[in-house]
Amino acid sequence: TLSTSRGEFRRVALAETSVASINSSSRLEGRRTSEKRQITLVKGEAWFEVAKDKTKPFVVEAGDVRVRAVVTAFGVRRFKDGAEVLVTEGTVEVWTGNAKALLTAGQRSFVPYRTAQITVARQPQEIQRKLAWREGKLIFTRQTLGEAVADFNRYSAKKIIISDPALEGKRIFGQYQIDAAEQFARDIGAYLNVP
Repeated sequence: TLSTSRGEFRRVALAETSVASINSSSRLEGRRTSEKRQITLVKGEAWFEVAKDKTKPFVVEAGDVRVRAVVTAFGVRRFKDGAEVLVTEGTVEVWTGNAKALLTAGQRSFVPYRTAQITVARQPQEIQRKLAWREGKLIFTRQTLGEAVADFNRYSAKKIIISDPALEGKRIFGQYQIDAAEQFARDIGAYLNVP
């Protein structure tokens, strides 16, 4: 079992030279059998660099969503209603129930736990943006203020609160260190001319 607390990141060597980068407030449980290498993403997010072993596929479970790879690099983030899969290298197979899809490098998908079809989009820049946490950054390219605040609140015990709900949908741009929530709040206050 591997876990991180709020604001903590870990890069962990797994068996057979695979590596997991584990985001804030996440928990993984691993198991290796003679047939496969299996990771259960109990909560949170992780990015995996999978070592080649055609005899033992690497399978990540996130709720009812499964991701299988042989040699590749990909991220999985677990949500209440599904899982997001981001592929940075190689190809992965994703499935839930009877719905299946293949994702290749530069593709992403949000897979609801209950779905008849998995939608795949080619979005290499968005994948890069979403995985910037590995370098300790948050990047915003037309995200809403509500989304940006939710991202910052994943990493800090000190929460940002939007006092005026009308501001939540405002689109913002910028790049910040993950631990710069106070600077972000000051900048947004000045940008939107709110205290």
